[in-house]
Amino acid sequence: VDIKALRKLLQSLAQKTKPHVPAVIALAVILVIGIFASNLQLQDYFKSLPSEAANLALPGGGVGNGTSDNLSGPYPSYPWKPQGIETPLIIPETNVASIRPRIYQNKVVYFNSTYQPLGGLQDEVYMIDINTGQITSIDTGILNRATNPDIYGDWVVYTKRISNANGTDNLYLYNITTAIKTNITNHSFGMAIQSPPAIYKDMIIFATRFQPNAGAYGPTELKSYNIQTSITKTLLTLPDGHIIQDGIAIYENKVVYVEGTAYGESKSIRIYDLNTGVASSVSLNPLFHQLSPDIYKNLIVWYEEPDGMTDIRNIILYNLS
Repeated sequence: VDIKALRKLLQSLAQKTKPHVPAVIALAVILVIGIFASNLQLQDYFKSLPSEAANLALPGGGVGNGTSDNLSGPYPSYPWKPQGIETPLIIPETNVASIRPRIYQNKVVYFNSTYQPLGGLQDEVYMIDINTGQITSIDTGILNRATNPDIYGDWVVYTKRISNANGTDNLYLYNITTAIKTNITNHSFGMAIQSPPAIYKDMIIFATRFQPNAGAYGPTELKSYNIQTSITKTLLTLPDGHIIQDGIAIYENKVVYVEGTAYGESKSIRIYDLNTGVASSVSLNPLFHQLSPDIYKNLIVWYEEPDGMTDIRNIILYNLS
């Protein structure tokens, strides 16, 4: 509300209707109280439905349902958005991209991707203590290919490519206290980690796909690794031609992931129950790709985009209960 404009309006009314000044003042008080109450209601509404706030806040929907054009413009100041301080954690370096941060308490893990002068990428995993600013090298080195870390408690899990020739990846587990790294998958040939791994308490969830040679693929499998028992289990095997991509998340006994096909067809959110061993679909919209899911308690959030249109996206919130 433009308070200055409102004040000018009231002064103008008072000049024109001097005998009725008390009534004008009373009307103004009622108007201000109504606006304030409505604003509080809007704040409460949007706090409870942040995706709805994103959908309605920007022209064309912005974050919720906008295009790349209005995503790049200045955002309005949302009255329901908590005020905070943005602090750069990593000093930018030339030709170095710091990617995919994940946080647990005061620790943030991420990986740096650097283009090499002779071609190719060098990917290295780091951890930073946000209280002290101390950076710890977890997996670094010339022509290293360590990516996609996740963190929970005293553990960091990440993917490391050991052969570009046949796309072989392994999962490594890093103990923050002891600084010991352990290869927990021991893949030898053609086995790729298909999506960034996720960790929650003692459980790691990841997906693999066997690729013995170019153009030949085996089935995709969703797997778990128990840190305490060192046991790896295959949770489910996807139908032929189906893959897991663009994110896995876990909370308690629920695992959410994106299942699609290798042929670019629609991608949908599915949920796997570790207790029952049952997988079910959360979203089945053939006209949209559902991507990047996350889960907390009974709530799942993801974004979706129409098939073939990467500049239009919606943020979706789904309640399991």
